[in-house]
Amino acid sequence: MIILIDKKKIKLKLKEAFENQGLYINEEEYNEEILIDSLQLINIVLEIEEVFLIRITDDYLGFNSLNTFMDFYNCVLSYLEGEDF
Repeated sequence: MIILIDKKKIKLKLKEAFENQGLYINEEEYNEEILIDSLQLINIVLEIEEVFLIRITDDYLGFNSLNTFMDFYNCVLSYLEGEDF
């Protein structure tokens, strides 16, 4: 079964998850470190899991794994493509 992944839609949904936590990220800032607290991180991850129907393992919930918008994007894309992050 082939699943087509709309990468633009992934980025839009991720931006929404960040904006719901009061974090507004421009495309130019996708590779810059995001300063978030632990509550924001958990809320973003929960929303990502709900929107994309994935389960992000605890191994990736540390501040060292998900530092930039692109880290989150690559994590989601990896799960949707069925690869280990």
